[in-house]
Amino acid sequence: MKAGTKKASSFLPPNALKALLSRPGGKTRDEAIAAALAGIESLRSVSMEAVERAVDAIEVAARRNTHETLSADQLEQVARDADLIITLAGTYGIANLDAAGRSLCDLVRSLLKVAPCPAEPVVVHARALKLFAPSKPPIGNEQAQMVLQELGKIRTHFDAMPPTAA
Repeated sequence: MKAGTKKASSFLPPNALKALLSRPGGKTRDEAIAAALAGIESLRSVSMEAVERAVDAIEVAARRNTHETLSADQLEQVARDADLIITLAGTYGIANLDAAGRSLCDLVRSLLKVAPCPAEPVVVHARALKLFAPSKPPIGNEQAQMVLQELGKIRTHFDAMPPTAA
């Protein structure tokens, strides 16, 4: 810099967000968590309706093709519906429904490597999802564990199958 030259000055306009952040106040962490939980709880009925629709969609897709096969696209849609069930069941603490949804997602992964993809195991999982659906009366823990173990046997069977040549 030459002697006698001045440095350029910069001007930053006022920023509303910066002003708000620099002010004391707002919610405490516990208040923010309580408000977030209340917000999630306020969405419970809408979420449970979405779970019911996803369970129904899986059941319809599976029953439509009973004793037949499911295409990869149909299985992908079943996986998307199962993923929604897992997300919402986990959010609202519906453990058995969450476990059955996870089982179905694992099954779909195994079925995608088998051609043709049989519909029957998806039908069985759809029935389990229906059994654990929020609109149904809860079943005992022993019965729920038995259902989940049987779903595990189905998954194990299809996991063990070698991939078919495309």
